[in-house]
Amino acid sequence: MEPITIMIILVPILTPLIEAIGIDPVHFGIIMVVNMEIGMLTPPVGLNLYVIQGLAPAQVRIQDVIMGVLPFIGALVCLIGLLLLFPDLATWLPTIMGGGR
Repeated sequence: MEPITIMIILVPILTPLIEAIGIDPVHFGIIMVVNMEIGMLTPPVGLNLYVIQGLAPAQVRIQDVIMGVLPFIGALVCLIGLLLLFPDLATWLPTIMGGGR
């Protein structure tokens, strides 16, 4: 499934639950979007992998593309870890821009 479809289905269901247990909706939303991006980069249904392969020259195999995105997947997993350890990172930029909580 595409991320927008997943979000259209899950956000109305999960938002009341997230608010009820006291999690910041912005923090949850950022973690959800990062998780969706990891899903778009991981096989077997990583749609972004097939888009990149389609744009690459003909001799580039899907295995080459997968090996190329592994560092980015690792970085996104580290980002999720940082956001879980330091939840204020998720709202830091909106706060300094003046529109945050």
